[in-house]
Amino acid sequence: MSLTSARVPWLLAGLSLVAGIVLNLVAPWPYLGLPLLAAAPLVAGAMLSFRAATSVACVTCAVTVGMDIYHGREAVALYVDLAVVGLIGALALAVNRLIARQGQNLAMARNVAEAVLPDPPTGVGPLAVSAGYTAAQAEARIGGDLFAVQDTPYGVRMIIGDVRGKGVQAVAAVSVAIGAFRKEAEYTPTLDELAQRLDDALASEADRTAEEMPGEDFTTTLLAEVSPDGEVLTLLNRGHPAPYLVHRGELARLDATVPQLPLGMDLGACQFR
Repeated sequence: MSLTSARVPWLLAGLSLVAGIVLNLVAPWPYLGLPLLAAAPLVAGAMLSFRAATSVACVTCAVTVGMDIYHGREAVALYVDLAVVGLIGALALAVNRLIARQGQNLAMARNVAEAVLPDPPTGVGPLAVSAGYTAAQAEARIGGDLFAVQDTPYGVRMIIGDVRGKGVQAVAAVSVAIGAFRKEAEYTPTLDELAQRLDDALASEADRTAEEMPGEDFTTTLLAEVSPDGEVLTLLNRGHPAPYLVHRGELARLDATVPQLPLGMDLGACQFR
């Protein structure tokens, strides 16, 4: 964050506070600057640190009391104004804590995501590999998408998929799917069996987390296998958008012969060459 942008929240809170004081001094009765004074802790709570927001709330309460004393208002009116500004300040601090917690959750998800979904190597077996990922939200490094490439005794195997949902829960499902793929791709002879192993792993994770609505969580998946000699490509599609093959300047979409639903819906798979 630049120095200029860091000053903006302080400037907004300060302007709100000053405007409230000026309005209190020059506006005719019964128009007062209380709403503008109350806006200062709201701005601070949403945009500053907890300590800074607390300081702004305390200063605003003091200014409110000072304005009422200056105008010679009754004690009851003073207490009411102080209660209003104090309550708004407390709500602003609660909002500040919620925003901070969400920021921590996002940071954790982003850090975990980098470990779960690293960039694949540039070369695997007979293949040159290149991968890119653009999240739907500019600040997110990962949503529910996944991909991995691995050299196995059966050839180079690849997975690309999309877990329903976003956020920390989706990252956890991505971790399970990638972990299961890394383990099972080495020992499972066919892509059909590999898909079933992934399905079992995701189902076990759903049971472990005690989902209230089973069947609502699913993962679209495309599995690919390139033979050790690099001559045969085998695909298995479980509800994922069809891939495209670029060959000798031509582009072809590889649609599944029998459309199938994603993992997590307990249906069979489709394989074609």
